[in-house]
Amino acid sequence: MNTSIFNWLKSIAILFCISIIVLSCKKDTEDTVKMRVNIFKQTNYSFNKGFHLSVQVEETIGTDTWYALSQEITGFNYEPGYLYDLLLEKVPLSQAADGPAYGYKLKKIKSKRRANSNDTFTTVLKFGYPYSAIPYSFVNGDLNTGFMLANQVKIDCGNLCSELESALKNYEHVIGKFTLNANGSIKLVALETR
Repeated sequence: MNTSIFNWLKSIAILFCISIIVLSCKKDTEDTVKMRVNIFKQTNYSFNKGFHLSVQVEETIGTDTWYALSQEITGFNYEPGYLYDLLLEKVPLSQAADGPAYGYKLKKIKSKRRANSNDTFTTVLKFGYPYSAIPYSFVNGDLNTGFMLANQVKIDCGNLCSELESALKNYEHVIGKFTLNANGSIKLVALETR
């Protein structure tokens, strides 16, 4: 075989291998998602009411914007009180009418950090206008009995208990800012009403 033809075929083979590698990396990048999971789940009023992972995805990581993730992450065992940075694989789902088109599968936990005493998170306490015509409260209880979030987590409202009770009675939409207590309860540090 002529040396120039051999070199030409060798070049074509190398270019073919490089293009396959590049295309497979591109596909891997398109199916890979970076996600941050917050120190505590958040309430969510959707087709699946209750607690959901509070997440930031890709460009929202490190901002003040958190989303409720209504589906589970396959292979991920969440522990409250830790901030996670994850690398996930986006997996197509057989789509229900109102369900998501894809889910997530854990590829790697990039970092896991225990919450500091000053780390805060927010969650919706009462869901209403401007987001819903019918208000829905995730908080049960009163000043006498104490307050629980979704009948699962005790709210330590300290000197904000009267303000919390008033906000839940008088406003359509109430958001609480919290820190975690060592005993698993959450401490209310601020309220936002609409």
